[in-house]
Amino acid sequence: KSLLSYSILSISFEFNMVHRMLQFFLHRDFGGEILDRVSNYICMFESFPGRDLIKFMVRYKRYLILLNQRTL
Repeated sequence: KSLLSYSILSISFEFNMVHRMLQFFLHRDFGGEILDRVSNYICMFESFPGRDLIKFMVRYKRYLILLNQRTL
């Protein structure tokens, strides 16, 4: 029982951490519209691999920076 509550706690902590990261990207990026869709999609799930998401967000951020440099 305690193990289950611990895993639920860790999932919720991970979710909150990733949600905060999404909010950061959302407000700091010019590609906020796409990131808004991504965050809405992720919010539908109760649990998800947060590490993979963070890696994806970092890659996406780099892609946006490169794209912005090309358009300028």
